[in-house]
Amino acid sequence: MAKRTIEIFSPVIEFSYTIQGKSYLSNRVTLSGFNSYSTSDKKEAEDYLKPFTENASRTCLVNPKNPESAALEAGFPTWSVVLGGGMGAIFLACGLLFFYIARRWKTLISSPSAQVGPQNFFPIGDD
Repeated sequence: MAKRTIEIFSPVIEFSYTIQGKSYLSNRVTLSGFNSYSTSDKKEAEDYLKPFTENASRTCLVNPKNPESAALEAGFPTWSVVLGGGMGAIFLACGLLFFYIARRWKTLISSPSAQVGPQNFFPIGDD
């Protein structure tokens, strides 16, 4: 069986900026810090990079308390982070449901009417 090779393009964007005469370097595209864009389509990766042309002048977002922390966009993380959060919510819901069922089951088992014995059996058929 032949191995199939898939190329993944994950563009890296690095930019420099100057604050009060001091130069800094950053590679954070979004404020969240998630720079996880990747694709197997080379043209799509090139299209993603178009707004970030080399030697272009852009406004970046800088943390006033920490000028070494800057980003080009205020955007949120990509779908993979949102998906991860959604899966976390599903696991939390399943865990809470399991906890509820376990507590309910314990209550049913420990109630006096749940005792198994001859008094709980009824004859079926002819008397």
